[in-house]
Amino acid sequence: MQHVGSKFELVFSGDALEWSSPVANIRLEPWPYVTARQKLRASGWESCHVSLPRCLLRLRPPNFSSNSELARCQQAGWEYTRRIPEEVRAIVLRYRENRWQVLKGLCYIPYGLRLAEANPALFWCLMERLPSDVSQGTFLTECAQIIKNPQANVAEFAGFPNSPKVARILRKVPAWDATPHTMSYLRTLLKEPAHLDLLSHLPLVTDAAIRLLWHAKSFLNAGLLRKLIIKMPPQAQRATVPIFADLFSLHHQLGISIPVETRFRGLRAVEEHYASLQRLYARKEAYATVAFPPSPVPGTKTIVPIEDEHGLMVESKVMQHCAEDYSGLARDGRCYLYRVVAPQRATLRLERTAGGRWFVSELKLKANREPSPETWRAVQHWLYLQAPIEGKGEGEESERTNTNHDKHS
Repeated sequence: MQHVGSKFELVFSGDALEWSSPVANIRLEPWPYVTARQKLRASGWESCHVSLPRCLLRLRPPNFSSNSELARCQQAGWEYTRRIPEEVRAIVLRYRENRWQVLKGLCYIPYGLRLAEANPALFWCLMERLPSDVSQGTFLTECAQIIKNPQANVAEFAGFPNSPKVARILRKVPAWDATPHTMSYLRTLLKEPAHLDLLSHLPLVTDAAIRLLWHAKSFLNAGLLRKLIIKMPPQAQRATVPIFADLFSLHHQLGISIPVETRFRGLRAVEEHYASLQRLYARKEAYATVAFPPSPVPGTKTIVPIEDEHGLMVESKVMQHCAEDYSGLARDGRCYLYRVVAPQRATLRLERTAGGRWFVSELKLKANREPSPETWRAVQHWLYLQAPIEGKGEGEESERTNTNHDKHS
């Protein structure tokens, strides 16, 4: 960053972009993953560590010698900082965010200094809920009363489960890692006994460990999750978190549910799954606007038409078959595909005979398994009620439909 007159310029620092002013510090880091366009609006940067530290970061006198408003504000901030007791300032500067709230809590709440030294993360969570105007309301009175109780009760007041084990886990969270997102994740994680037990075995509950557990819990089985959280070094955890976060985002943007019943047992399987979603996402970007002709046979709640190229790719990925190979026929209106939800999850392909009658060309379950007779009957009944009658050839259609049905009965 360079200071030019009364303005500031942005300059590159290594692989990051940093901006600083008297009231804010912003650091932008590259986000090299495939969802960068959605997350960053077509830019390659992610805002990180945005803070408004007020005067607390002015630990040395300002360098401005002018009599400008900016210089006067900095001088006032410097004078204010000098009057803060050294032990209070040392505690405040341990935190990354909400430093102003922490300072107010240390000033107004009796025994606040003691709790901030004993359990920094718990004290931060209390201060996160501190009203902007501390002179109003009963929050300070309640804090003053509750802070004298055991830390498990204080944790409950801060939105955590009331448990001595929860209080011990919070004591392991470094003050610098106490941020709104991290503590929000931790509040939810500690409500699950399995996660509570897992985090209790860590010597230090870092921001990376919390975020890794939050993003990876939907994809990994209990054994691998435990191995990553307990044995993986913090630096490796920080490098792994964005992959799982991007994996979760890809599932959401592609409309693919996360297969909870088949959680991955190894990181190699996760990497292969991530690579396949990246390819699917790239194809979605290329073919997102390709829509199929309207289906002539109306769908229902349990038999839903697949309306575009992206929907067909997702169906093929979810059902693990080659339905997307029919996209050319679907674009030309020579076949129509449907997502069957019940009685079994299946994919349906309709075609039309030369006589103009619709028939079930193919009906497959996941991995091309054959459907049950009940599913066949439900689909045929739907087709009988919904299909339009066009032209002749009823005997031809009836014969072919019955052949398909008998083959799978």
